[in-house]
Amino acid sequence: MKTNHSQKHHIILTLLLLLTLCRCTPSRQTGHTDPYPRLSWDTTLTLPPYAGMNPNKGLAGAFAGRVGEYLVIAGGANFPQAPVWEGGAKQWWSTLYRIHPRTGETTIYENFLEHPLAYGLTIQQPEGILCIGGNDADCCYNRLYLITQDPDGNPQLITDPYPPLPVPLSNLAGTQLGQKIYLAGGQEEMHPEQSTRHFLMLDLDQPQTGWQQLPAWPGADRAYSICVAQAGEIYLFGGRSFGPGRQMTIHPDGFKYNPHTQTWTPLEGNYPVMAGTAHPLDNDKILLIGGVKTLIPAAPDHPGFTRTLHLYNTTTHTLDSIGQAPIPLPVTTTLVQHHDTLYIPSGEIRPGQRTPRIHKAIISRPHTR
Repeated sequence: MKTNHSQKHHIILTLLLLLTLCRCTPSRQTGHTDPYPRLSWDTTLTLPPYAGMNPNKGLAGAFAGRVGEYLVIAGGANFPQAPVWEGGAKQWWSTLYRIHPRTGETTIYENFLEHPLAYGLTIQQPEGILCIGGNDADCCYNRLYLITQDPDGNPQLITDPYPPLPVPLSNLAGTQLGQKIYLAGGQEEMHPEQSTRHFLMLDLDQPQTGWQQLPAWPGADRAYSICVAQAGEIYLFGGRSFGPGRQMTIHPDGFKYNPHTQTWTPLEGNYPVMAGTAHPLDNDKILLIGGVKTLIPAAPDHPGFTRTLHLYNTTTHTLDSIGQAPIPLPVTTTLVQHHDTLYIPSGEIRPGQRTPRIHKAIISRPHTR
């Protein structure tokens, strides 16, 4: 059959139209899901000037959490007069800052703690924050405190709400699973400083039984680790070991503890998150924020610590790097969570240098598109 010029032209136009429709018509396949959460950062909140520090130098090792509708930051240590590389002296504090997270309104309570204290562990409780251990320039401590609020809404310090630790500890890691608090590592003394392999548990339903010593992880002693409860198990990431006659060593390993069998399982992979912060997500993920990858001496030109965000999947046992934070991420601080908003108050952004800023991150969940 012969085809004239107009018929050829019509066929060409039809083919072009079909091709265009194929390119523009949405796929009918199952939608693609973004695999990772996204964090939107804000650093508007900051510690106000205090005790001659204008601006505020910030704090490392402070206790932090939620009490009522407020963020509270208590204790901590810094170098208020001069940087450590200029021979500045380290100072411990007993001050409490109470900050409204929406307005930024801040009230300062001097000498709130019984004595200057830093580098303990904070465990969030419904009524406030549980402060465990800590140190000052001379020694480590084994006492516990509860920071709550009185009937008038003012911060209140309750001493010894639970039994003391069997040994003094600071720079320890820990978490809560159900009604049980677990503690890992840390150091017992300031002179000499030496990391440990303590693994302790306190049942809040039976506090009279005291702290129970449990089998430690099958790895080196350590302090400055990250400890997170997720999916009914305890995860321990990173840390560093140190002691007399020993070279300080960073450990990028990880372990999983099963409370039912009281057994540990080493995790595959590399976890360069020492002294960073973490938060459990959904039912099978752990968000790891920042940390120290390598030990570099304190100096004005120190590059700062890693800004990398990692996501560990407890189902697939995989660790993924999910991006870089647009701001310096502090270490030796405590992550505070409220719904899908995370607060990382103050902390250390390079050796000896603190930040007064309170880093706020809003989590956006993966979505289908």
